[in-house]
Amino acid sequence: MLGADKVFFYELQVHPNISKVLRYYEEQDRVHVTPLTLPGGQPNVPGFQHLFLSKKTTHKRQNELIPYNDCLYKNMYKYNFIALLDIDEVIMPRRPEDRTWHDLMERVVAKGMKLKNDTYPSYNVRNVYFFDRGDQHEHDWAKDTPRYMHMLQHVTRAKNYTKPNQYVKCFHNPERVLTLHNHFPIACLGGTCHSYPVSTDDAQLQHYRADCVRTLKKSCEEFKENQVRDTTIWKYKDELIQRTRRTLDVLGFFKPSSTGGGGGSLLRGGKDSLYKRSVICEQPLSRPKRKYEPVDEYTTTTLTVTTSGYYCYYYYYYYYS
Repeated sequence: MLGADKVFFYELQVHPNISKVLRYYEEQDRVHVTPLTLPGGQPNVPGFQHLFLSKKTTHKRQNELIPYNDCLYKNMYKYNFIALLDIDEVIMPRRPEDRTWHDLMERVVAKGMKLKNDTYPSYNVRNVYFFDRGDQHEHDWAKDTPRYMHMLQHVTRAKNYTKPNQYVKCFHNPERVLTLHNHFPIACLGGTCHSYPVSTDDAQLQHYRADCVRTLKKSCEEFKENQVRDTTIWKYKDELIQRTRRTLDVLGFFKPSSTGGGGGSLLRGGKDSLYKRSVICEQPLSRPKRKYEPVDEYTTTTLTVTTSGYYCYYYYYYYYS
């Protein structure tokens, strides 16, 4: 809906249900999935890999450069712009007449050309937080929106954006950039990597988190105390809900109605199923009984190992509200 020609994922140990969704879109040529492992002697065992990356932040950041630049070099002759985004954020066009990134970039590039008669290596979009806490979990859910559609349900954001050039994300011009980092290009043709700041009237990076990043802890309370309602994303709501329900239905994530008559598209009580997780941890160093195993059609388990040596089974299942 935002107009991306294709989405490239790098898959590093995700839940089987997520892999199922990715494979579905890959078969439709909407996405491309590249399996990813840590290079050299770094751990690739589930649980231990997560512990390693959570403790070795510098190693984590350095490893991230590999998929960023792999994506750039494989696609630099295919697309006009490439954007690096995490799954908890989206670059949102703010003007009603801009429904796609193509619409947005036509406007932004023209503005940049007025400043200098040339294109920029990148065009950066300011970050703003949409927090999990606050009114979103203390008031009624939006009744016309499935609860599992997190971004559509969270329409209250920090009033203030993070500072310019902090935690931004960019549209990169592959004709100009040579090397990418998460937030900015770090090497460009012609020397300095100049980045054009996109006006917040045109677009914003909507970042959905429970809290600020660690480096913003001091100013995070100010962000949380001063929030405003922002329903910009709702211009995609009806189409997004329809598409999401159709895909979840096709993939069998909805439990059929006991009355029949509609296959998997009819839900008990006419409401959408919600995703939940429960955890059972066994004694330290006890022998694991299974690594991954389906319990029934709607419940699966995965096994991880905690830092204290506990074996924890995570039960993923669906329920109905």
